[in-house]
Amino acid sequence: MHPDPADRQSQFLRAVDCPVVVLAGGHSSRFGSDKALVEVDGQPLLRALVDALHRQGHSEVSIVADRADRYQQLGLTCLVDHTPDCGPLGGVATALQQRLQSGPGWLLLVSCDQLVFRPEWFEQLALHAVSSQLQNLKQHLNPQLRLQEQIEHDVVHFVSGGVSGEGRVEPLPSLLHTRLLPTVLERLERRELSLQKLFAGVAAAGVRADSTPGDWTFNTPHELQQLVSNRTSGFPA
Repeated sequence: MHPDPADRQSQFLRAVDCPVVVLAGGHSSRFGSDKALVEVDGQPLLRALVDALHRQGHSEVSIVADRADRYQQLGLTCLVDHTPDCGPLGGVATALQQRLQSGPGWLLLVSCDQLVFRPEWFEQLALHAVSSQLQNLKQHLNPQLRLQEQIEHDVVHFVSGGVSGEGRVEPLPSLLHTRLLPTVLERLERRELSLQKLFAGVAAAGVRADSTPGDWTFNTPHELQQLVSNRTSGFPA
C-alpha cells in the first residue's frame, strides 16, 4: 500500500525541524494592556501558547519583543527587536536574522494573541513549503527518494474567505523562508511596513480555508471574551 501523498509531503517540513517565532511586545493599544499577559484558563496567554507549540512538536520557540526581559516573569527570554517601532515587520527581520544563524530555511511566524493554535494549521502551511510538481515528478521516477528541494516561494500564508474569489491575505501565522530577509530589510529602510504589501510583492503561496487561525486572534477584551465563549477546546495537546 502506497503512502498518502499528503503524508509524503509532510515529511519534508516537520514541526520538529521548523523553529517558531512569536511576535510579542507590541503596544496592544486597542486591548488596553499587553495581550500576551492576559490570563486565559488561569494562565498567561503567551506562556500557554509557547507550551502548546512545544507540545505540538516544535522544539524551538522564540519570542521577539522590545527587550530581553519583557516576559521574564513567565520564564521566557526574548529576542530583542533590532528595529523597534516598525510594527510586525521589524519583528520579522529579527526573526529571519535569528533563523539564518543556523542556516537557510523556514520558520513559523505566530502572533502572541493566537488564542488557539491547532497542529493541522502548521501541516496545511507545510504542505506548500515544497514544490508539489517537483515532488510528483521525482516521486514518480524514484518512489524511494526523499526530496530536499524547496520551491521558490518565500512565504506561505493563509487566505480567508473560502475557496473562491480573491480572499484576504492573513499574514499571521505564516511560514517565512530566510530568502525573504533582503526584501524585508529593504522595506524597513523605506519604511514600507505592511506585511500584506510585503507578501503581495514576493513569491507567496496562499492556503485557502473556510476557517483560519486568524479567526482565533483578538484586538479587544470583548473579542477575547467572545472567542473564549465560542471555544470548544483550549490549546490542543
